[in-house]
Amino acid sequence: MLEIKNIGYSVGEKEIIKDISFSVNDGDIVSIIGSNGSGKSTLMKVISNMVKAKRGEVILFNKRVVDYKRIDIAKVMSYLSQINDVFINLTVESVVLSGRYPYFSRLSSVKKTDMDIVEKMMDLTNITDMRHRKISSLSGGERQRVFIASSLAQEAKIILLDEPTVYLDPRSNQEIFDLLKRLNKDEGITIVIVSHDINNLLLLNSRFIGLRDGEVLFKRESNQITDKDLDDLYEYKFNYIQHPKAVNNIQLLP
Repeated sequence: MLEIKNIGYSVGEKEIIKDISFSVNDGDIVSIIGSNGSGKSTLMKVISNMVKAKRGEVILFNKRVVDYKRIDIAKVMSYLSQINDVFINLTVESVVLSGRYPYFSRLSSVKKTDMDIVEKMMDLTNITDMRHRKISSLSGGERQRVFIASSLAQEAKIILLDEPTVYLDPRSNQEIFDLLKRLNKDEGITIVIVSHDINNLLLLNSRFIGLRDGEVLFKRESNQITDKDLDDLYEYKFNYIQHPKAVNNIQLLP
């Protein structure tokens, strides 16, 4: 579905990401982890064609992502960034409906099929009862569910999520990860996620790409991650215990 081939990106003389390669298959969950400044968000912007790579290429469904029109990318890949303040004064239903924009033309109006999809995605993300509320009135976790519903309304096969639980309280954080797990398992959504929540990423049974200083330090399945991998990645000695509900996973402690 998605192939990242020898991607490099720099600003002036500073290299932000260097020679990064990996692939994403149908139904995958791929977690991109690393310290702040390691190039994770830049990589996501390159993948989504928000910024152009200086070297290498991103292949999306056997076509270079730079050769897509933006509206056509949106039909197959959705990108949810950390900041979505532009929607702050819209209602929940309007934000979810905005996910249908790739399918609108200048002269078209909202069709029943669009509203059916909006209803389905609001139901999937458990936000139907807040459809008339403004985004500004919602909690952080509620907002993230709305933005995920909007991404789903695009009917994209792949969703890119850049720190979707940043600033959320523990319960809201857990609800978002439970939602992502359900969307992947039940709806077949392919997910590429950047997050610092290592414990929840491990429980997603995702494939890991560890970035340090803009380079790939390791590629691992979740049950292959070791304490040395994480210590080396973050250049810090953590404490670890076996997870009580997932015998093949470690749990990272401060």
